[in-house]
Amino acid sequence: MDNNILISIKSSQNNFDDISEVIMPATYKNLGDKHIITYQEDDLFGEKDTFTTLTAEPSKVTLTRNGANNSTMIFKPGERHMCIYDTPHGAFTLGITSKSVEVDMDDFVNGRIQADYSIDINNQLESVNRFCLTIKENTNNY
Repeated sequence: MDNNILISIKSSQNNFDDISEVIMPATYKNLGDKHIITYQEDDLFGEKDTFTTLTAEPSKVTLTRNGANNSTMIFKPGERHMCIYDTPHGAFTLGITSKSVEVDMDDFVNGRIQADYSIDINNQLESVNRFCLTIKENTNNY
């Protein structure tokens, strides 16, 4: 069964002092050790026609975007994964190297997912990043 939730996504690049945050509604499905969160990207970043599915497992997070932007990014500690990032302006290959991944979910709808990772383009370091997604039950039907 899908649950309506609110998510807060905090992200930062290179200097973890500068943090951006977006709060939006999403759906959540618990499949035992797999937690699936789906949401429509915020128009603030020009990705309104993109839907994101985040699948969190105990030591791995997969982020899949479909729509105006398409990609599948895999975050697994100590591993580098390659992905194609397809945008309306063209596609390019990214390397995602994860330093750490934390999945802390309870048996209900509340939890937190965090990843520290770097992005490279053509084997050249582009940025060091962190995202932290916090999940809460949507009691206000936001």
